[in-house]
Amino acid sequence: PTVSSSSFSDGELMPQSFGFNAGNVSPDLEITNIPSNTVSMSLTMRDLDDSNSWHWAVWNIPSDKERIGQNVSWQGTTVVGDNDFGTGYVGPFPPSEHRYEITIYYLEDIIDLAQRDYGGLPTAMVGKIIAQTSILGLYRP
Repeated sequence: PTVSSSSFSDGELMPQSFGFNAGNVSPDLEITNIPSNTVSMSLTMRDLDDSNSWHWAVWNIPSDKERIGQNVSWQGTTVVGDNDFGTGYVGPFPPSEHRYEITIYYLEDIIDLAQRDYGGLPTAMVGKIIAQTSILGLYRP
């Protein structure tokens, strides 16, 4: 499986509009080669240069979701979790260039976790992960 974005390449600068203070637009993502036994997917975005702080956490994404648009409105049983800075997507606002890792987890089950319990997502996924893939974006103020 792979995850990519039409807005930035892996390891490259993310658009300024993705930043909290410059639009707070959530990234567009393309997901390909989803494993056939995937029941749901989870998405996280963490700041690797700030103690892996959480900026985005979403789980129970339908297994046929191959495109996530900018500022997506999630439907159905998808849970948009809280994060270290609020709820939903909270864009980067680093003091200097930071690395942000967006990871898609392909799961063999759904996740039973409340929105406020986003920090428990890694534990809730234990034993359910079929595969995972990431894209790394850089953001500089």
